[in-house]
Amino acid sequence: MLIIGIRFKDVVRTLAKLHSLNTQSLNLRCFGQTTGFYQRQLGIMTAFTNWQAKVKDRTTKQLVGSIPHAEQLVSFFENQEWHPREMVSIVHGDFKMDNIVFHKTEPRVIGILE
Repeated sequence: MLIIGIRFKDVVRTLAKLHSLNTQSLNLRCFGQTTGFYQRQLGIMTAFTNWQAKVKDRTTKQLVGSIPHAEQLVSFFENQEWHPREMVSIVHGDFKMDNIVFHKTEPRVIGILE
């Protein structure tokens, strides 16, 4: 059980190291979007909320309707004063145990699969 705990600890350490890499020194400045994260997330959240509201319940055939208080949430998060400072970091979109390579005999991460 101790080995499993150490492996998970190294997974978290590895993810933290991935996020701390300097994208400019790695010449990744043109890879991905570096600004507008919160606006993109709000757009996606709004679109999903709108799609969900148009879904019909299989049993009753009634529209499911809007998620309660979704509009208030979007309104709250649209306020730029609540946004943290924009920062750029590398993010693995599918970081999970299936995509991690462990050392054969040691409880440490030796690779991350794409």
